Amino acid sequence: MQLQIVATSVQLSPAMREFIRRRAEIALGRYRHHIDWVLLRMVDLEGPEGGLGKRCQVDARVYRLGTLFAQSTDRDWLAAVGRATERVARRIERDLGIRRPQPMSR
Repeated sequence: MQLQIVATSVQLSPAMREFIRRRAEIALGRYRHHIDWVLLRMVDLEGPEGGLGKRCQVDARVYRLGTLFAQSTDRDWLAAVGRATERVARRIERDLGIRRPQPMSR
């Protein structure tokens, strides 16, 4: 699974890029054998004023499914990345008929 991060109208530090990459790998890693590539587009909609304006769009090329898209907007980059990548992960599960293992109850 190849992962690329593209930032528009925002400068992401190397540490932030690494954190975003790790978050995406955690969410999508269990499907890495089904995914050819993932593109994360980070856009700051509000600029330096802050607010609810950090958008993450995820494009994922999945074998047998084509390219799947999801996006999320939040005040926090990591929340936006987490929500968008989880949306893609749920769609992969649903469309490929993959079932997540359920936690064991005591």
